[in-house]
Order: sequence, then structure tokens, then C-alpha cells
Amino acid sequence: MAEKSGGVARCQSQMDRFRGVVNLCGFKDLGYSRTNFTWCNMQSGDSIMYLRLDRAFATSDWIDMFGEVRVNQLVDSSSDHCALYIADPRAPNLPHTRHFHFEVMWAKNEECKDIIEGAWCSVGNVNTSEGMVAALNACATDLKAWSSATFGQIPKKIQGKRKRLSSLVQADRDDSIARAAISYFEEIYTTSSPSHIEKVTNLIPVTVTEEMNMELTRGFTKDEVVAALKQLHPTKSPGPDENQSAFVANRLITDNILVAYEIMHYLKHKRNGNDCLMVAKLDMSKAFDRVEWSFIETVMRKMGFNESWIGLVIKCLTSVTYSVIINGSVHGSIVPIRGLRANGTECNKLKEILKTYEAASGQKINTEKSSIFFSLNTSQELKDEILNILGPMTNSRYTKYLGLPSIIGRSKKLVFAEIKEKICKKLAGWKGKLLSLGGKEILIKAVAQAIPSNTMNCFLLLKCLCDDLEREMRSFWWGQKQQETKIAWVGWKKMCTPKSRGGMGFRNLQAFNLALLAKQAWRILTNPSSLATRVLKAKYFPYDDILNASLGSSPSYTWQSIFNSLEVLKKGTRWRVGNGWLIHI
Repeated sequence: MAEKSGGVARCQSQMDRFRGVVNLCGFKDLGYSRTNFTWCNMQSGDSIMYLRLDRAFATSDWIDMFGEVRVNQLVDSSSDHCALYIADPRAPNLPHTRHFHFEVMWAKNEECKDIIEGAWCSVGNVNTSEGMVAALNACATDLKAWSSATFGQIPKKIQGKRKRLSSLVQADRDDSIARAAISYFEEIYTTSSPSHIEKVTNLIPVTVTEEMNMELTRGFTKDEVVAALKQLHPTKSPGPDENQSAFVANRLITDNILVAYEIMHYLKHKRNGNDCLMVAKLDMSKAFDRVEWSFIETVMRKMGFNESWIGLVIKCLTSVTYSVIINGSVHGSIVPIRGLRANGTECNKLKEILKTYEAASGQKINTEKSSIFFSLNTSQELKDEILNILGPMTNSRYTKYLGLPSIIGRSKKLVFAEIKEKICKKLAGWKGKLLSLGGKEILIKAVAQAIPSNTMNCFLLLKCLCDDLEREMRSFWWGQKQQETKIAWVGWKKMCTPKSRGGMGFRNLQAFNLALLAKQAWRILTNPSSLATRVLKAKYFPYDDILNASLGSSPSYTWQSIFNSLEVLKKGTRWRVGNGWLIHI
């Protein structure tokens, strides 16, 4: 979770020194609950800033002694800081002696007066303070014994009534929650009576051949059914992890990142000209749940699927029902009728296209998560006009796309500082645990070194950042259990060699980064029809292949990163003469 909102970015050197002190003292962050922030600068508008300044730390010995505790923030409107309240959620309730309390109901019973008189008479002299106290104690004792024999345990009866009342309130609350949940899902799964389906699907080409349809509609064999059943988890129902795929063949998610980054880079550097450009990042609200069945059926028919196969798919979609489970009780029966189991003038046209698509497919644009980025030569008046037309979308330059930054400025170390922060948090959380070297090895390889992989697929990390990350991992590997001095008995370079050669097989982050980028270059070389290849080729090497490309002027950081990996690719490639078409004579 983010620990800062608003204001300039934190100084990384200060954060590094702070982490160094925490590691030196052997502290572990006790975490927090409720809000992420504990301080506010008490400003308003764009000047407001929130930070998590106040933290609770403890050593491993303290945690072993007191166990896991909960850190709560106490908000005080008179201060810009939140006070921290540390509580033990497992603290036992200490036994307490119940004070005597006279019940009014006792006075309505005729025996009560006799009990009180008998207690006072049992004490000899009630004229002294000692006698008075003794008489009161005797009266309380006799009344409690009489009440227990006559009326039973009144506190337990009251507690039972309170539990009964609480259960009735909870049942009513469960019903209210269930009604709200059922209403929510019924609204999602209720058709919006789609229109313009033919208009939206008219240009879809036929891609399914007769051979494909014959293969799809042929009868199932016994062996195929058995194989399908054995692929299911023995204790789970079929789901997205069992028989569906979220991936499209021959496409990689990094292709989208590369294309999006090139577009953002172009808009960022477009400062002149009369043509003002923009790009819209759209988020579909509940995309799988809202898609209309009639839209799916029409799309499949346009693609050329056999009618019998279309019927089978629609039958699978229409045969499902849902219920809501609240505290173990089943509520309602939801029968969906859609969803899957699993310039000013131009902007008006864009809005019309989006509305038409929504009307045909049942999809809905989530404007709160959608954003627009304008080229630098766009005037503020035009920006305001476009935003007013498209709705409450944000004009954002620095939103992320698929988890990676969409724009990288001059300070690349600052942009990628989040990677270091994530790894340092992971390592700090493990330091307090008594891990074997085998356990440390698994955590470093499977978690710490895997965190930057997604970024390394598209961007070349700075050498200083890779060195910092390896330094943190090396410190964790050779780290102390208490406060003894850390000694690195083997150099990290040796540790990164394969186990067959005496190392531990840890990754050299710089080499790994270049290898991932070289893989992107190889994909560009071998998949000329992909969208990412066509975009990069048109901009950087229109008349040659990527192996003979130049860096060019004002290149994007993604292209700089891939270009720096070409030497790795060239060292591993060889020419093989084919038909001679690409050989220059």
C-alpha cells in the first residue's frame, strides 16, 4: 500500500539510511491497521499531503515475548499526527469480582423483608462502624443466596436475553446484507436490452474454417471425457484455473506495454503543430459479468462458428444460477441473463462510439478508473472541453499501465525506487525469523529476485539500482541473528554462478535484465506481424531488421533498453542461408 500521497517524492538516500538504522537495530515493523497515513500537512486542494510518519518497531525478542500485536491509529482533529495505540488482540479477560447490586424486583417479594431483617439481627452490635459493615455484608450475602434460590442466576438470564437479542439483530443484519448483495448482482446480471449489435459486429471477419468447425462439433470420445475429468482438481469445482485461459495465443502482455509506452513517449514530446493529440485509457466495469449473451452469440456467428457449437456455448452460459452465502446461510437464487463465468467534435464521435459499444455488448466504461493523457501542445481550454464531453475522467500524466510506469522522466532511479522499497520490505519482514540457509535461498530466488522481473521485461534498470538490490539480498543472506558483525565469506559474483560450478545459482540482476530484453528483441526479430514489432519497426528501423537498427534521435526508454540488449542477441545468433532473399550482394 502507498505510504505517501501528494508532494514531492521522498529522498532515496534518506530512506536508505533509515532502513540501515532499522536493520542495524534488528527492528521489525509492527504494521498498522485502518488508514495508511498518520500525518497530514493540513492543507487543501492540490497542496494537501499525507504521509505515514509514525511507526511502531520492535525486536524479535520483544515479539517473541509479547506475540503479535495490533497497531491502531487514533485520529485527533487538533493534531496533524495520529497517536499510535498498541494492543494485544489475544490478551485474556482478567477475572473480576461482581459488586453487590440490589435488584428492585426483590422488593416486590414479601420474603425480601424477612431476609433483610434476619441478616441485621444476626449481627450483635450495629451501632459501631464495624458492626454496620458486618451487617451490610451479611445482608448482601443472604440476599444473593436467596435470589439465586428463588429467581435463579439473574445475570446469566440477562446475558442469555442479550445474546438472543443480538442473534435477532444479526439475523436481521444478515438479511439486509443478503438483500443488498442480491440486488447488486441482479442488477449486474440483468440484461440492458442491447441495441446496435449488428452495427458493432458488422466488420468482424470470418476466421473459423470448416475444418475447425468439424473438429469442434465431432462427437466426444470416452478417453476425452476421462482426460478432461482427470484434469480437474479432486476437491474443487471447475473454474478459471481449471478449464479456462485468460491468454491469447501468440500474444504477450509486454506487447501492450511496449506499444502503450511508445504512444505516451510520442505524445510527451509533441510540443508543436496544430494537431493536438490525446490517448484515452479505458477501464471496463465488471467486464466479464456485464457482457450480453446476444452479443456473444452474434460475435461467434460473425466469426464463422457452426450453429451447433454456438448452441453448446450458449447453453453453458444460460444454465448457471447463483446464490449469496452470508455467515454460512444461503440467500436468494440469482438467475443471470448476461455475463461470462469467468477535439470537441472528434470527442463527441468517440463518446458516440463508446456508447454504441456499451449498448451492443452490455459493457460499461468505468470513468473513475479511466484517464486521458494530452500532448503538450494541447491548450487548457481544449482539455477542459474534452473532459467535459467524456465525463469524469482524470487528466493524468503519471498513471501506471499494467503495473508499469507509462512515462519515465530524467530521474530513472526515482521512478524505479518502488522496486527497491518492495524488496527491502520483504527482506526486513524475514529477518526476524529463524530461517535456515535453504529457506533464505528459496525466499531470495522465488520472491526477492522475482519482484523486478515484470519491470525488467521492458526497461533496463540502472546499474546502481541493481547493485543496491544485490547488496540488500547479500546482507540478508549473510545477515546476523542478533547484533554480531556480518561477514561475507564468499563474493556475491561467485554466489551467482550455477551450483554445478560451486555457486548458489542466484541471479546476476544486470545479466538477467539484459537477457529478458534480448528475449523481447528476439520476438521482434521472429514475429514481424505483431503490433509491437510493426510500431517499433516503423519508428526506429523502417528499412532493415532489428539487428542492424540504430538508436535514433529522441528514442523512448523502452527502445533504449531493447537496443542495449542487442549485443547479447548478436552473440547468440548465427546466419543460416535459406533462399537468399535477405542476403545483400
